[in-house]
Amino acid sequence: MTYAFAKNQPIAPLPDFVTRRMDQHYITRIAQLLGGEHPHAWQPTPAGAVFLAGNDYLCLAGEPALVGAQVAALQNSHGELLMSAVYLQEGSAQHRLERKLAQFMGAEDGVLAQSGWAANVGLVQTLAGPGIPVYLDMQAHASLWEGVQSAGALPVSFLHNDMEHLEKQLQRHGRGLIVVDALYSTNGSLAPLTELVDIAERSGCMLIVDESHSLGTHGPRGAGLVAELGLSERVHFRTASLAKAFAGRAGFISCSSYFKGYFLSESRPAIFSSCLLGHELA
Repeated sequence: MTYAFAKNQPIAPLPDFVTRRMDQHYITRIAQLLGGEHPHAWQPTPAGAVFLAGNDYLCLAGEPALVGAQVAALQNSHGELLMSAVYLQEGSAQHRLERKLAQFMGAEDGVLAQSGWAANVGLVQTLAGPGIPVYLDMQAHASLWEGVQSAGALPVSFLHNDMEHLEKQLQRHGRGLIVVDALYSTNGSLAPLTELVDIAERSGCMLIVDESHSLGTHGPRGAGLVAELGLSERVHFRTASLAKAFAGRAGFISCSSYFKGYFLSESRPAIFSSCLLGHELA
C-alpha cells in the first residue's frame, strides 16, 4: 500500500481568539514596538568573542572528563528502561545521583526531575491546593507561578525583596507557602533568606527557595546560598535547574526521604515524565 502526501497542504484556519493574540505579538509587539526586529534574533558571533548570553557559567559543557563520561555511557548502553521515575528500582543510577546531589547540598534526600520547570511546577502542586495562599516574590520565576495555577491555589504577590509587604500580606491571607528565588536572574539581586526563614517560622509557613541561579556558583563548593547562610535545616525545600551552572538537563528538589515517596506518587510532572537517560546521569 502506498500513500500520497500533498505538498504545502494548507492547515485548518485558527479561530479568531487565537489570531488576535498572534496579531498582538507580531504586529503590536514586533512590528510597532520593536521596529520589526525580533527580540530572539541572534547575530553571528565573531571569532574570539566572549559569549556571555549562555547558561554554562562554569564552562562545564565542554569539560573533557564530563564529555567522556557521556560518550562512554552512550557507547556502552544496551538499552534502557524508559519509564516514569516512580517505578525505578532502589539503587538505580538516578537514585544514586539524587543521594549524591542531596549530600552535596546538605539535604536528607532529593528528587531529580526532567527540568527546573518540572521540579517547580510539581513541587508547588504537591504542597498547595485550592484556597491555600502562596506568597510569591513579584520577580519569582514563571515556573513557580505556573505551579500555583496548576495547584488551583491562591497566588499572593509581594513586592520584590520587601519583607514588610510580605508580612502585611501574611496578616491578610494567613498561613501558606512562601516562594522565592535565591538569586534573581532578572536583576541579579539576592533574596534576604535569613529574614525570610524567620518570617516563615513565625507565621507557620513552608518556604521554597529556587537556587537555579546560585547552585554551583555560591556557597561552600557551590552548594548554594541556603548552605552558605547555614539555613539548610530551616528551609523546607530547595529547587534548582541543573541546566545552569551544571550545564546538564534536569531539575532537582531537596527534601526528606518521607516526602520523596509522596512526591513521586502525587506530582503529575513526575508521574507522567520518563526518567532521565543514562548519558544525562553520567
